[in-house]
Amino acid sequence: LKYGTLQLGLTGEFAVRWSDNNNYSPEDDDDDAGGWSMIPALSLDIYWPINPYVEVNTDIRFAYHHYFGGAGENDWEISGDEGQVSADFGVDFKLGQDGRLTLYDEISREIESLRVAREARDADYSLLTNILGLRYENQLNRDWNGSIQYEHKNRWASPREYDYEDSISDAIDVVFLRRVTPSLKLGPYVRYERIRFPEDRRNDRDVWGGGLSYVW
Repeated sequence: LKYGTLQLGLTGEFAVRWSDNNNYSPEDDDDDAGGWSMIPALSLDIYWPINPYVEVNTDIRFAYHHYFGGAGENDWEISGDEGQVSADFGVDFKLGQDGRLTLYDEISREIESLRVAREARDADYSLLTNILGLRYENQLNRDWNGSIQYEHKNRWASPREYDYEDSISDAIDVVFLRRVTPSLKLGPYVRYERIRFPEDRRNDRDVWGGGLSYVW
């Protein structure tokens, strides 16, 4: 769908799935716990170039699990990857001919916390992360490009009895990549991260890293 420069992408899905549902059953070997579910889902992609220098883009996927047998519980989810369910928002600013500044914000809930909440029957338990980031990229010449990125990460657990999992971190990444072939870039990177634990139950720490990065 297009409304002027605003572009909306809608994707519908429908799936049928069987699960043993042992996590929902008091007895892990309960043969009656397994059941079928149907999962309608809708993905929304938004791309909006406000002007030649500012672009807005985000994507969210909603799904509903409806069980019609076994011990499963109906629920909604926002799907993601890398061990979490997440939603994110980003804005790009073009700087000059080859520079790009990206401001982004992401909030996510770790999938593992969903599993623990269900098994422990503690629906209030959650482990959430909010990342606010700023990244600058530039094509230095025909063969080299570089980027520097700053991220502020706030990680917290709910309810407060789990506050030993809380942390705040700030990280800086610097990467330089050289074009080796038309489809391969290689180069060095360095990373610094400062991690703080507000409850003083663990020691704050500084983490340095570096190595070789590539884009294929």
